[in-house]
Amino acid sequence: MRAFRCLYSGFILLVACDAPSAAPRSVPDPGTASETAVAEAPSGPAPEPPGRGFRMDGHQIVADTFEVRPDLRDGQLTLQLVTDLGDATEVFVSVGRAYRERGSTEDYLIEYFNQAGTVGSWRASRTIDLTATDFPAEVDKLRRTMALQGDTFTVASVSDDLKIDFAVYPGQGAPFDSANANLTGVAVSNSWGSRIIEKHILVRYPLRKSLSRQPVE
Repeated sequence: MRAFRCLYSGFILLVACDAPSAAPRSVPDPGTASETAVAEAPSGPAPEPPGRGFRMDGHQIVADTFEVRPDLRDGQLTLQLVTDLGDATEVFVSVGRAYRERGSTEDYLIEYFNQAGTVGSWRASRTIDLTATDFPAEVDKLRRTMALQGDTFTVASVSDDLKIDFAVYPGQGAPFDSANANLTGVAVSNSWGSRIIEKHILVRYPLRKSLSRQPVE
């Protein structure tokens, strides 16, 4: 399997990591990196809830609230979604850390967690064990794999922040309609002809372990 790096894009839906036919350069997608380690499923209850319905205005689904409440303690990240969307709404969640390569201004992402779920499953607090992912080891593994394919890189900097992304993407089905045409409200924005909801937050979480010695390019 060919490895490739994933650029960080603020929008975690309209992206896909596809290895090009020549050098395995990436196109934006923090959600599908094949060589990143993702933490185990969050602890705590995450069953499908009995069902909180949609807030409707005629045929329109109204979404005025979409907030993420993070709490980070001792490597345990607890997240809770506060929204007026119905429980059945599909939502994509990603937690990662960005780094930059020498000579580049792009942010690449190593993920601690990514999962597609429902609003209902995130309405109650869920905890992600960040210590299950060894970030320096994952960068080193990616670097070694890329080197075997003739694509070497040196890490110039690593972010002190976690990037936490929640997104409601198109393709929801009824009652959202095509491209989420029936989605409206303060929390909604437009992207590439679709109505979406996204929330991006940063939480400070500096690495406690430095990267291993890197090869000279």
